[in-house]
Amino acid sequence: MDYRFGYIFDENQDKVLSIENVKNIIHASEVDVRKKLLNLKNMNAIELQKNNMVLFHRITPKKWSLMISNSMEMPVYSIAQRIAIIYLTCYMEQELTSVYLFEFLLDVSKGTVLSDIKKLRRFVGNYKIILNYSRKEGFTLKGGEQTIRKVAHDFIVQLMEEKSGRYALFFLMSSNDIELYSRTRDIVSSSIKRADLSVVDGRLNEVIFFVGCSTKRIGTKPVYDFCLSPLIKSIETLKSGIYVCNILTNEITENSEIEYEYMSEVIMTAIKGDPKDQSLDIFFKYSADIIRHMEALAAIEFSNYSNLLINLFRHLVPAYFRMNLNFKIANSITADVRKQYREIFNMTKMSLESFEKFINRTVPNEELSYIAILFGGAIYKEKIKRKNLKPRAIVLCPDGASLAILLKSELKEMFPNMRFKLVEGINEFFVENSRSTYDVIFSTTNIEMKQKNIFMVTPIMSPFEKNALMTRVQNKIILPGAKILPAGEIIKTLKPYMDLKKDVTEQDVYIAINNKINKNIRIEEDDRPMLKDLLSPDMIQLNNGDMNWKDSIRVAAKPLLDKAAIEPKYIDAMINKVKKYGPFINIGEGIALPHARPEEGANKIGISVMKTEKPVLILDEEEHPVQLFICLSAVDSSTHLKALAELTEIISDKGKVQNILKANTKEDVLNILIDR
Repeated sequence: MDYRFGYIFDENQDKVLSIENVKNIIHASEVDVRKKLLNLKNMNAIELQKNNMVLFHRITPKKWSLMISNSMEMPVYSIAQRIAIIYLTCYMEQELTSVYLFEFLLDVSKGTVLSDIKKLRRFVGNYKIILNYSRKEGFTLKGGEQTIRKVAHDFIVQLMEEKSGRYALFFLMSSNDIELYSRTRDIVSSSIKRADLSVVDGRLNEVIFFVGCSTKRIGTKPVYDFCLSPLIKSIETLKSGIYVCNILTNEITENSEIEYEYMSEVIMTAIKGDPKDQSLDIFFKYSADIIRHMEALAAIEFSNYSNLLINLFRHLVPAYFRMNLNFKIANSITADVRKQYREIFNMTKMSLESFEKFINRTVPNEELSYIAILFGGAIYKEKIKRKNLKPRAIVLCPDGASLAILLKSELKEMFPNMRFKLVEGINEFFVENSRSTYDVIFSTTNIEMKQKNIFMVTPIMSPFEKNALMTRVQNKIILPGAKILPAGEIIKTLKPYMDLKKDVTEQDVYIAINNKINKNIRIEEDDRPMLKDLLSPDMIQLNNGDMNWKDSIRVAAKPLLDKAAIEPKYIDAMINKVKKYGPFINIGEGIALPHARPEEGANKIGISVMKTEKPVLILDEEEHPVQLFICLSAVDSSTHLKALAELTEIISDKGKVQNILKANTKEDVLNILIDR
């Protein structure tokens, strides 16, 4: 349903227009106009006449609201929706508001309306808003205007979550003026276009409904209690606020400047941050800071940093203005994000601490969960990217050059998505393996190593041996390009050779195979180790000596090196990252989380902890003192997250951190960390 038909339909009279006139009003081609008119004809809203003329029947606000909200029938409202509708009716001040009017709008009894009014009064009392009634004025709202508008916005967001609520909003706006929604939408859209702004998907209608419902309040009820953002005067959106106020109402006579600024902030709640707008550079600073903290907490380095920075910036800008106005947003997946992605959600919350100090308020969970989803997507991309990298394999075959070349050729044919390095001597193998990190080792001779993924092979393999090797490798390493056949394909292949038992159907076989496949896929997520699986007294150190920050990292990482979880070059990589990127490992409260990328020498997941008696200054800077070093070896972007999330919860508890710093034994530190 094209909203611009609101300019044509009239509540009081029929209208006859030519198709050419309709084209000009709704700004569409003749083909599109005829399609839209056919839909209206099916709704019995128009009649197509001769000579390209159209009869538009007069229409009630109820019917118009049903049409534009794509509703089939009048809704039955919930208690929460009824309370929201009563509040917004009073807020809009369209006519004398009375119990009778509420009965009509809600299609409920007088007793129900009185009960709803009582509930509403209790609710708005929490915001110091009073719902007054007098015979002369009807029901009116008294209180701080900014707060009154904030509650109206939150009720609009609440109603927008369901079709019945959206119908109610259209009905409220069209009750006295059918074209109010159409006019408001065009004014707001035009203001955004004139300022060359980009809209956040799904947020524009919130602004349109709010502005439309606020029409009679703009300029006549000044927002004295509005706490203006210092940024709003310097950004392009101020022009949009002025445009909307001046076009929508001619009643702004005093306090126009604060109303312009208020409306500009309202519009900014639906606008993506513009990277070219230098007045918004502060959000780049905090976006970079949030990403830096997330990388430190999650022990990950985002390869597509610039793209993540832009996306976070674009979300942070409208979120800032929503929070400055104290506007709520609808986010139906918040509970799911907190439950299913608890690790990422909690790390995101910690990463936002500096931004929260800047805005002087806590970021609501609804806003936070969107940022967590952004980081979750980035972490998943890193995981996929790593899986799609061709694994590096080293082939040790000291049985002669000819056999070595033959073995490498056969392995390349079996594993075309691997990169192979051939060595023919034991000494050469150890030199090469110490120099570079390999995902897989194929060897025709026994080698004493703690490194994982070592496969013993023979120079010449039978078909059975090849198949067994491929299975073993596939079970240990997810090879890029390797596909898992769907259950249906497996059954189709085996069907000619299957003889099903009595009472067993193909569907039963399908379910069994599918469950097996899914179980194997889930193992990767479910088998992620917890903190208690990685920490033991031998991974914890209490150090009383004087050390600089580089030596502190080396000593803190030594238990990982001793366990062959990392290679020596991993320690160098941790130190070099601090030199290159600054003290990003300092995550606050005297805690540092040194780590490097998996390919820089991580052999297996591991955590080591070192507590120092005296603070160690990262990069010798006094503003970065650290007494607790937690070194992490991460083999990919996600396996370590469960343990790290537990660790994050512990180190976010200042009391527990202080207890760790006061601990006198490794066992005491361990007990606090694994919450014994």
